[in-house]
Order: sequence, then structure tokens, then C-alpha cells
Amino acid sequence: VHTMHFQHKDFRHQVIRFDPAELDDLTRDFQLDVSMEPLKKLTTVTVSLIDLEGNPVGGKALNIVTSKMQKLHRTESYDSGIFLFEEVEPGNDYQLLIRPGSGYKNKDINPLVVPDEGLNLDIVLEPAEHGELSGWMIDPGGNPIPGFSLTLHSTIATGQSVSVTSNQQGFFFVERFPIGGAMFRSNSYPVLMVQGIRVTPEPEDPVTVVL
Repeated sequence: VHTMHFQHKDFRHQVIRFDPAELDDLTRDFQLDVSMEPLKKLTTVTVSLIDLEGNPVGGKALNIVTSKMQKLHRTESYDSGIFLFEEVEPGNDYQLLIRPGSGYKNKDINPLVVPDEGLNLDIVLEPAEHGELSGWMIDPGGNPIPGFSLTLHSTIATGQSVSVTSNQQGFFFVERFPIGGAMFRSNSYPVLMVQGIRVTPEPEDPVTVVL
């Protein structure tokens, strides 16, 4: 399959794919008509991130994406908490993806409508509460696996992870980790992944991780 890209600064990027196998064997020349859609006047999107006390949250990258127009805009802030997206084409199917880490919950705005005059957003981030997790690492036969290391990743606070190593009895304990969904992943080959882990505010019965 061949892919052809048609680009012009005043028109939307157009991608055409075709399979030469679908052409007649005797065909050497053929005509391809491409319709280019003109771009709208570009605008800006400003996003201000603050915590519950009104303090700015910066230092992380933000993305706004649109599948319809096949666009990805990415920007970052340092300490001001203000994120500026420039040269954004107005549209009604954008998504704002916020992965703040640093103890805050992920936040998505979908759909995000960007009008012709641009957009200013003030977004309050919620802190990720912490809990505990304990359990056992065992093999399929039920035998404990001592001294084995996995990384625990939070699925509600991207960027929050911690290395977990079982003791001589295969037991592990994690404290002060964001509550909610989490997953274990091995640090080396072979890749092992354990999903469906839940970190709770109050200690619960130990989980069993079968490797």
C-alpha cells in the first residue's frame, strides 16, 4: 500500500492511500484528483492549572488532540501553571489530556470546543489521595517468589510509580501510594503485567500476584 501526503500552509493536510494490486496490470499512468480543504484562521488556547487552594500547578506537559483534523498540539509550563497553545485551528472535537503527576489526579476534557476567537480555561486539579497495598508474589504453583522486583504504576495519577520488591517470604508492602486503579509491570524481559490492582484508603486483605 502506497501513501501520498498533500500539504500546503493554507490547507488541511490530506493523506491518500492506495494499493497498486488493485490497479490493472496494464495501467502505467492514472489520474488522482485530490480535494484540499482550506484551513480556518488559527487561534490560541490558554490553560491555567491550579490546585484546590488556588496555587498554580506547572512543570508538566499538556496535549490537545483531534482525530478529525489529525492534529496534536503539545506545550508545557514551568512554575506559572499557564499553558499556551498557539496556532490552533478552531474545531469542536478536540480533547484536552492533563497528566499532571506530582500527586494530582489525571483530568480529561472531551470534547473540547475551540471557537474562532480562541479559548481560556481555568482548571482545578484534585489531589490524589494515598493509601496502602500489601500482598504476595507467587508462581503458578503457589510457591512464594523472594527478592523479585516489579514497578507499581498508578492509572489515575500518571507518572506516579514505585519499585516494589518481595521479601524472603514473597511478601511486599507499599505505603503512601495514590488510591484507585494501579498495575504492576516488570522492569526487564520477559515483560510481565498485572492489571486490575486497587489501592484503597484503608488497609485491606493482601493481594496475590501470580507471576
